[in-house]
Amino acid sequence: MATITTKFNVGDKACTIDAKTMKIREFEIGWISAFMSQEKTVCISYRAKGDTVLDTSYDEDKCFATKHELLDYIEHPNEAK
Repeated sequence: MATITTKFNVGDKACTIDAKTMKIREFEIGWISAFMSQEKTVCISYRAKGDTVLDTSYDEDKCFATKHELLDYIEHPNEAK
């Protein structure tokens, strides 16, 4: 049996780039979706509180705890953290 661990929990705040507006979006996590393949590849995504299943979800690797972390990733995307 495998365990899935997420970077954020429901109720946490996160920052990402909204694909529709191309602006920073700060949001409270309301939904977490996790998928694991037979090869144990895990994909995690988040939706904002109040969003529906039809709204955009954000990949975990593109969500950050602060604007500063997001901007640092944008400026230095190939640097390991």
